[in-house]
This record gives sequence, C-alpha cells and structure tokens, in this order.
Amino acid sequence: MSLYPAVPDLTHRRFRSNPAYRIALPTEIAADAHSHFRQLLHDQAFDGLLVPPAGSGLPVIALDREVSGLLNRFDSPQRLVDRTSAANVTPHGLVQLVLSGALLVEGDNGFVCGPSAVRLLGLAPRPVPERPTIVWKHSFNAIRLVAHLPINDPSQLAARLYFFNRLPVQPQGVGDDVPSTIKKALFDWSSRSGSRAGFRMRNEPHDGWWYVLREEPAKVDKPSIEASNGTYKCYIGVRAADLLSRLQLLLDAIAATDAPAFKIASNRYGIARADKFIVYGRTEKALRQIVDSLHPVVSDIERTQPVPFTSAALDNGSVSWAYDPPIDRFTLSWLDRESWRVWICNRIAVSLQLAKLDKAMEPWQFAMLRLEWDGIDTLHWRLRDQASALR
Repeated sequence: MSLYPAVPDLTHRRFRSNPAYRIALPTEIAADAHSHFRQLLHDQAFDGLLVPPAGSGLPVIALDREVSGLLNRFDSPQRLVDRTSAANVTPHGLVQLVLSGALLVEGDNGFVCGPSAVRLLGLAPRPVPERPTIVWKHSFNAIRLVAHLPINDPSQLAARLYFFNRLPVQPQGVGDDVPSTIKKALFDWSSRSGSRAGFRMRNEPHDGWWYVLREEPAKVDKPSIEASNGTYKCYIGVRAADLLSRLQLLLDAIAATDAPAFKIASNRYGIARADKFIVYGRTEKALRQIVDSLHPVVSDIERTQPVPFTSAALDNGSVSWAYDPPIDRFTLSWLDRESWRVWICNRIAVSLQLAKLDKAMEPWQFAMLRLEWDGIDTLHWRLRDQASALR
C-alpha cells in the first residue's frame, strides 16, 4: 500500500512561498533568551520556525533544512521543473506544504493554498466507506460535528475531538459509587489472581488513572508508555455499567496475556470517557493476543462506547487499538510524547481552522483530505505503513 495518494502532475504549475508566513531563523531564536524553542537549536537538522499570520490561531512549525531551503528558493514564483533539483523535497511533500498554507500554487485567479488549492491540484478525499465500522462512524461524526462549532482556537477544537463520545456523568452515565467500586475490585484482584499473574497496583491514582503494572526483573516503574520506539494501546470501549459487571472477567483476560500494564480511569469524569480502560502491548503480536483474550468477554455487548480515532478490532466497537509513534526529533524536552489520539486530534483541529479561515470547502472535508496526504489511513484510523492483521 502506498503511503500517500497518487500525486497529480504538477510540473506545469508555478509555486511560491506564502508571504503571509515568516521564517524565524535559528539566529533569531538563539537571541531570544525566553524562547522555549531554543532547545531545538541542539538538533543539527533544525533550520528555523515557520510563523503563521498573526491572529490566525495556527501553530508555529519547526522546519528542517530541506523544507526551509525550498521555501527560501521559492520566494519568487517558479515552475516546479525549475526547482526540483534544488531541493530534496518529494512531490508529496510539495502537496503537503500547499495544503498547510506554507506554499502557494498559481491558478487562474492568482496564487492560492490550503482548501482553495484542492481542486486546482486535482485532489479528492476518500469516499465514505460503504460498510464503515462503528468506530469509524464515531470518528467521522466527531470531525463533522466539531467542524460546525463556533470555535476558532485549534487547541479547543482538538480537545472537543479528543473527548468526543464522553457520556454525561449523571444520571445515566457514571454515578458517585462507580469509582469506589472499581477501586475495591482492582485492589482485591491485584492482591489475589492479579498478583499470581505478576501484576501489582499502585497505591494511589496518578493523573486520574489507576495503573496496574506487571513486575519484571528490571523493576520498571511504568509501562512502555515512554519507550522511544512507540507503544501499542488496546482500548476497551464499554460503558460504565458493562465495565462494572464484567470487570473481573476483563482483568482475568488481561492476566492471561503478556500485557506489561493497563490503566483504568480513577474518577467519574474519567470513567465517563470512551478511553477509560487501556491495555498496553509492546508488539503487534502482543496486541493480537490481548484482543483475542478480550473477545469472548465483550463481543456480545450491544451498546458500546467506541473510542474515536482508533482502529476497530471487534465489530461492536468494544475493543480497538492505536500505536503511539516514537518521539519526534523536534519534540521539546519538556513535552511528553503525544499519544496517537492527541497527535491526530491536533492535526485535524489545525486543518479545521485552516478551512474555516479559507472558506473554500467544508472544513470536515478538508480535514479528511489532509489526513490522507499526511499518510493516515482514514478508513482504519492508523498510519498507512501500519498494515495490521487485526482486521
């Protein structure tokens, strides 16, 4: 499977850098003693920041030498054939730069970018699948509904996307007694069958989660959440009532696998979330084992609570998975690695904001299109290079 959609012929088009964007050079960043971005100066590939128009709400983007060089070379209109040998940027990369707004392409009415350039470039989003999974439906509905909110701050849009499908806390959702019931069940299990399987539970919740970790010779205090090579996550998307009634079975199913850790939300607001229960795996094989073990426990649930922007593992949406990518080389040291869901929600939110400013096409359509050009399989909500045997 190709990582990106097919690239149209761009050789007859003229491109130029977007004059509304400004490149902050490393020397400028070094001179600002209060800039958080000074840490990026230690990376040899870092070559500046792309600063969007003031008031746009769009984020600052870190540039490597190749992209920075291309933007500088296209400071005046140039045909693509005149400049392809001058910068090691693929045609896919050029399309991504146009969609992001950093690069302009010439049409009949002048130079355009973002949504206004979609038809000009001959791009088209993937059609809605004929038989979408329930997880896909929730993900798609999240984008369409959030796109129509009167919000122009990408961080707020991302938060709405991330928490989509959260249930009300009361009265139909999560009652006052649910967290304490889960806590007691976890402690009882971890001191008996969980202990025999090598699991131990932290005495206190951390950041709204109960962590249950498998003892290992190295005595790792956390699961492989922070490993630089990425982490597989298995989400158990069930409602609070089903979680309570099947918790013992779920815990025993996890104990029968090689999962190094799992976590469950420790308060009512966390339990109301779709992603309230996460099991970790180190490999895709381990993930497959976890899914197979959970299947008989939750596959018969009719009303589930699917986790948006994850890849469905069971047809009813009760189990899905995602892969947290490794730390990006331009990630600031004081920032944790983004989870897959945080990462993709942030990208969708920026695309929605771009489309709202441009007004050339429906924001949700542009967001879906841009995800495809970012190498994301929007049918299964995973990176295109993650060909999985789970579905």
